[in-house]
Amino acid sequence: MIEREGREKLFEEFSPSTYEEWKVAAEKLLKGVPFEKKMYTKTPEGITLEPIYNLNEEDLMTKQENFPGFEKFRRDTQTEGYLNTAWRIMQEEREPLPEKWNANILKSIGIGVDGINVVLSSDTLDGTLPRSEDEVSLDGLNLSCYKGFIKAFEGVELDKYPLHVHCGASSEIFLSMLNAFCKETSFGMHSISGTVGADPVGRLAEKGNLNLSMAEALDSMAKGLKWVNSKAPHLNTILIQTHQYHNAGASAVEELAYAFSTAVFYISEMLDRGLEIDEIAPRMTFSFSISSKFFMEVAKIRAARVLWANVVAAFGGSHDAQKIRIHARTSARTQTVYDPYVNMLRDTSQAFSAVMGGVDSLHVSPFDERERIPNDFSKRIAKNVQLILKKECHFTMPIDPVGGTWYIEDITEKLCLKVWDKFQEIEKSGDFLEYLRNGNVHEDLEQVKAFRKREYAIRKSVIVGNNMYPNLEETPLEIEVEKEFELRRTIYDQLSNKKAESIGGIGTGKTIESISEIVMAGATTELVRRYLFSGSEAVRPVDQYFDSEDFEELRCKAYDMKETTGKAPEIFCANFDKLAVHKPRTDFTRGFFEVGGFNVLSDRRFDVSEEGINNAVQAALDSGTNIVVICSSDKVYPEVVVPFITAIKGKQPKIKVILAGKPAKDLEQGYKEAGLDDYIFVKSNIYEMLKNAQNWATEEGAE
Repeated sequence: MIEREGREKLFEEFSPSTYEEWKVAAEKLLKGVPFEKKMYTKTPEGITLEPIYNLNEEDLMTKQENFPGFEKFRRDTQTEGYLNTAWRIMQEEREPLPEKWNANILKSIGIGVDGINVVLSSDTLDGTLPRSEDEVSLDGLNLSCYKGFIKAFEGVELDKYPLHVHCGASSEIFLSMLNAFCKETSFGMHSISGTVGADPVGRLAEKGNLNLSMAEALDSMAKGLKWVNSKAPHLNTILIQTHQYHNAGASAVEELAYAFSTAVFYISEMLDRGLEIDEIAPRMTFSFSISSKFFMEVAKIRAARVLWANVVAAFGGSHDAQKIRIHARTSARTQTVYDPYVNMLRDTSQAFSAVMGGVDSLHVSPFDERERIPNDFSKRIAKNVQLILKKECHFTMPIDPVGGTWYIEDITEKLCLKVWDKFQEIEKSGDFLEYLRNGNVHEDLEQVKAFRKREYAIRKSVIVGNNMYPNLEETPLEIEVEKEFELRRTIYDQLSNKKAESIGGIGTGKTIESISEIVMAGATTELVRRYLFSGSEAVRPVDQYFDSEDFEELRCKAYDMKETTGKAPEIFCANFDKLAVHKPRTDFTRGFFEVGGFNVLSDRRFDVSEEGINNAVQAALDSGTNIVVICSSDKVYPEVVVPFITAIKGKQPKIKVILAGKPAKDLEQGYKEAGLDDYIFVKSNIYEMLKNAQNWATEEGAE
């Protein structure tokens, strides 16, 4: 065993390196590439990531509180973190039929789910009933009347498992049904916990219109808030969601700034309606999407706690009122149609971020969520991601494991400043509703979306299985169209909108208690909505998109071409010289064009000679393709490029010739004059290149 003195002496022999010494060593490895250009990364949030982080650069640890549960809650709102109460596994249940929804939720809470996450259908959220089978929405639980509510929640221990329900623009009807259900069962509203929340601004931004005015929605919010303050002390009724902004391209900056600007708007309106800040803030739940940028997403959750504490403190809220309640779901925007099983891996990383950040509850998306109603297998895998993190990885301890990590602490601090700047910009416009109405939200999101699309197009950001590493042999997920048709028919047949045409004779009054009696008497959600609200609201909705949609469009077009012509679009690789010489660029070319669904003919090799060039020309023509890619080394290109292009264009002018690799500056002009159509290299805009190539692959496009 080494003595202590010996250990100290051993360590003293190694002097600590400095940042300057490290930078000099790094610059040598860059071989002339400027350090600032290569080693710094710009994020969609406008934050520049440094290549390395050191404590002594910013002395971050002295700037912030050291322990969870204190001050701005950067490390956690609870002093014990997850040690006593871990995050809630709140998997969304989207089954449309109430009786099937009930069976699914009872099964889920028996195998690990410890919260009830209700996703309501668009029909239910909007308080409308479809007028035909085709209009029936299958995107969530369809509650057209109280009978459906009873079927859905029969046997569910609502006093044991907290709720998470997004009610759209108003939670009043769902609260009334819940109150009626509690009256008819052994539960009391005082035993119900979780969130049954309204977010009229968020719903307006997502959908573009509401079946009630914003004033009516805010009055309804105040009514529900006052009611639960006396009847359901453990239930939140304001749910601020940012998924619609995230799915429109928002970075962490926009997501947080929009959330807190919306919250301030609600707080101000509730104060005007006679409520106090300590009655309002604790009744708010925030719901964020978690993307694949691991460290930034961890920082986002931590920054949210700090920023919310600042907001509530500015209104004079108490220490407890400054504690934020955060629900999260893994990103819908990052899910892909092609190579969909990779979504499981994205889910895992995103869930990891959420837990490291310290969310209160979490939904992990099933890998097939984008394409169909998730099946038992996909839901089980998604739920088990959380169980693995909780039970096998033991992420319930220690408290705030990322605390003190120089990189995360730094970007958390920078993110807070960026969000606060954006928040103040919004507040100067009046309020968030005005910011939305004036189109400023759309301008923000278009800028960030353009940044993301550019990053994916040049493959600076990778979408596995889509803009890189495609699997052209995959079998698409099975979509049971007939089953969905039958489901719509079943739901439509169960609707009770053919009964009462008015509330008259059923009940009177517009309190939660009186509405509870009205729904118990058989009124549909549409009738109740018409009874309660008469206005409307409309704006331009934010555009929802998927990160991979451009590349899915390319793949879809390639498959359509295969259906029409009997084969996928093809390119021919003219490989010159030995295997070791051409293989790197041949492999690059294959991976490049397979992203667009191309069949790459790359198994022929040709000598660097006149005969070899002529053989390559003939083989390319015999292949019947309209696109040829020359693959070899920079050393070989001066000998083959111009002769090959001249020969093949002389025989078939329609042929498009592409070079694998960026040509030397002194050769590029000569290649173009000979007829080179384009070249591909690691920084190429692959989306634009493949879109052109698919046009070239047809006879019309090549003319």
